[in-house]
Parts: sequence; structure tokens; C-alpha cells
Amino acid sequence: MIYSLLFLLTLVNCQQEDERSQEEEEQISAVIEISAVNYTLTSQGDWFIMFYAPWSGYSVRLLPLWLEFAQVIQIEEIPLKIAKIDCTVEKETCASLSLIGYPTLILYMDSITTVYSGIRSIETLLNYYHDKNIRRDLRKAEVEQSLLPTNVITLNITNFDSETLTGTVLVMFYAPWCKHSAKLSILWEEIARTQKPSFKTAKLDCTSQSSLCQKYEIRSYPTVKLFISGNPKETYRGERTYEGYINLVIHYLNPQLNLEIQTPPSIVNTNPKLNREMVSPSPQPPGKSPVNLNILKEQASTNGESISDEDHVIVLNSENWEEMISEGPILVKFFAPWCGHCKALAPTWKALASKYSNIVAVAKLDCTLYSEICAKQGVVAYPTIKLYIEGKDYLYKGIRDIKAFANFVESTMLEEISSNDEKKSEL
Repeated sequence: MIYSLLFLLTLVNCQQEDERSQEEEEQISAVIEISAVNYTLTSQGDWFIMFYAPWSGYSVRLLPLWLEFAQVIQIEEIPLKIAKIDCTVEKETCASLSLIGYPTLILYMDSITTVYSGIRSIETLLNYYHDKNIRRDLRKAEVEQSLLPTNVITLNITNFDSETLTGTVLVMFYAPWCKHSAKLSILWEEIARTQKPSFKTAKLDCTSQSSLCQKYEIRSYPTVKLFISGNPKETYRGERTYEGYINLVIHYLNPQLNLEIQTPPSIVNTNPKLNREMVSPSPQPPGKSPVNLNILKEQASTNGESISDEDHVIVLNSENWEEMISEGPILVKFFAPWCGHCKALAPTWKALASKYSNIVAVAKLDCTLYSEICAKQGVVAYPTIKLYIEGKDYLYKGIRDIKAFANFVESTMLEEISSNDEKKSEL
């Protein structure tokens, strides 16, 4: 009898160990182990890879989260492979990437690599990938649009007066580096295509046509203005929707012009698993009441725009901070209003923004208002200057003049491009 009980207990224990072992194998399989043999697989599809060292305490603490992150990716069926590389074993692979610490998280998309430097949580990691994926879809859409015949008129200092002198023209003032401008450009093509007989749709690049943008007091991107017979009638302040822009025109020309609103399909991310609507379906008629600067700033932070009170200098805040630095290149001045050196730098900063806005976005952040952001960025003195390229920051330590700032931006950008090219060639 005793032997029978012992035998049964042994069977139960073996079964439990088998179940545990199977569960552990399933968990391990969620994270792909990368070595020199299979590293070339990262050139195909999307990969998020953790480069680690077993002796690193930070690596050891991150491994459970990385496993959980991989399991979430599997459950949600997101087309992203989660992997890890032990840099104490795969020394050559890790050395080729010039890693400076462990763990390092790198996202591979279409053979292009970006180092993740944000908070390490499942939510922030997912949001980071979602954002990168949306940007990739936008780039593809822009390429597709560029291959099609365009109905949007490109304005410049030479043709601006002649194109806006007669008739009705809806003009988008934009900056190429601005993500919101990129999103709107797709809708702009649709408006131009469907409404060409009724009015003209145009665009003007403020980084190359800064004098015109200053003339019309453009302080955020994108800004849409309606021109009738050469006169600017109104700056659009509603939601960026097809119906909203058409309503702006109708507001001024009806009953002179009988416009039919032909609503195009919403522009969405092509990946069904990460489907996010990019154009709001709800129209908002234009308003006529004057708007003071404080209300305008509040609206801008809600819409993700960046209001400037120094021509091309972008004013950063807690609402637009993450979005602006995640793209780049953007040169940020961390300052305090009471700081004498900050006040002395202000004219130079304004001139820098005006002259080099086609190369880099120039911005400022008031540390007396947003002390938490400044603390996280390691700001201990004013002014502090940092260049951000896709979330990665570079501290400026040189003299404070326009030429030195421009050289710093250009040389850092060239180094970043060279580094990315080396990584691509290694793949």
C-alpha cells in the first residue's frame, strides 16, 4: 500500500514538472535567442532586440519584463519579433554596434535601427513601436502620393502673389520636419483632387520661404489660411478634417459658390493590428471670434502643434515635449526667464531659428514652468543646449553664436547618418 502511494505521488510530481517545463519552454520561445548564425534574420521584418550581459544587474532586472513584453506581442498578434543577444557570448556582433551599456534596446524596421531610450515598461515599448509603425506608413503614403500627379500648387516667393491674386486659394503653411504637416499633406491632395474646379489648394514650405511665413505671421505648423482675391480672410482653427476645410470655404463664398462636400474615406494605418484613424471624421465650422495667445497655446498643445513667439522658435511644453524630441532633429534651449545669460542668448536663438529652420527645428523650454522635464534631462544650469535626433540627445558645450550652433548641428547629424549607414552595411 505504501509503495502504491509513493508510486502515485511520483507520477503526480513528474506530471507537474512536465507541465512546468512545458510552460517554461513556451515562455522562452516567446523571446528569440539571437547569435551570429541567425543575426541576418533581423534584416527582414520588424525586430525589437535586447542586448544584454548576464553580469549586468539592470539586464537581469529587465529580462522578466522583456519576456512579458514578448508574450503580449504574441497574444496581440503584432508583427514584431522580440529577441535578445547575450553580448558576453556574441562579442563581435555587439562590438560592431558600438554599444555603450547594458541593456541596450534596439528596434529594427526595414533594416533601419533606432535605439530605444525611453521608460522601460510594456506600455511605453508598445507605444514606441506603434508610433514608429505609423510614421513608416506615412512615409510610404507620401512616396505613393509623390508618384501621382498632384493638384496641389507649390507656392514660393516668385509665384505667391500671382497664384493668390484671383479666385479662392486654400494655403497650407508647413515644415517638412513636422509630423502633423506630413499627415495633413495626404488629406491636402484629396481636397485638391475633389475640389479643383471650385477653388485652388496650395502649400508653402516655411523652411525655404521664411519671408512669406513671417509676413503672414505663421507661428505653428501646419497653418491653413484662406485667401480670396489676394487677401488673407481667415486662419483656420478647427479640427483637421476634410469637412472642416470645405466648411471654411463655404462660410465665405456661399451662396456665391455651390460646393458639394465629397467626403473621402478616412486615412488609416495600413496595418490592421495597429489600426489608428489619422483624420477625425467630425467636422468643425470655422469661428470668427478673435483668439488670444493663451487660448491659442492651449489649442496648440491639444492638437500637438508648437506655438512660437519668436518667429521660428518652437515653444515646448509638457504636451508636445515627447512628440517633438522623438522625431528631430530639434535643438532645444533650456532656460529660465530670470537668467541673464538666457536673455543675452535670445536674439541669437531667434536668428538661428530664422536662418537654419530648413536644417533643424529650433526650440526652447522654460524650466520654471516645466521643472520635471528639465530635471529628467539633467539640466543643472541655464541656458543648457541639447540636440535631439529621434529621442537621442547630444549636449552642446561650445561658444554661443550662430555659426558654432550650426556647425554643431551639421556635424552631429552627419555622424548620426554615418553611424546609421554603417549599421545598415553591417546588416
